[in-house]
Amino acid sequence: MKITIVFITAFFLFVAPLYAGPFSDTDALTAFSMGYYYLYNNEFSMAIQQFELCARYLKEPSSLVYSIIADIYSIEGEQDKAAEYARKALELDPGNETSLQVITAVLIRNNNYKDAVVYLEKMLEKQPDNLQALFFLAESYSELNNDEKLIKIYEKILQYRPSFIDVRLNLAYLYTK
Repeated sequence: MKITIVFITAFFLFVAPLYAGPFSDTDALTAFSMGYYYLYNNEFSMAIQQFELCARYLKEPSSLVYSIIADIYSIEGEQDKAAEYARKALELDPGNETSLQVITAVLIRNNNYKDAVVYLEKMLEKQPDNLQALFFLAESYSELNNDEKLIKIYEKILQYRPSFIDVRLNLAYLYTK
């Protein structure tokens, strides 16, 4: 009996921690907290390091961690990295709003309007009154020369904000085409 107790105790003290992995959830939480600390203090490169460390500590990182990293890379102007992490977040949560915004902004900056439309429409499924997404969608349809859809988007914008003069003028121009 004593041998069995000694064996079980030895197993839990020496072998079980090896199976638990080198990092605990506490390490991930600490890295996440430090990431926010650095983000709050506008130390973006340090924040990115901490959030990436958090992602490595977690066995299955959440879309939240990836979307935060994507957002910070976007702020820093590193669009390729921002898109990479936004895509990781969207694989886990296709409706992640932050990642949809980041990837859309990257695609529009790269003049990839056709792909941007796909993400913008996903954003508008969740938030049909999102004016920023509507304006980006209008820009995309304008660049793609899709006047029919552009008219619909302008009309929708005017439903939410009838006082937008530029939208009214653009719509009037499209009607006269």
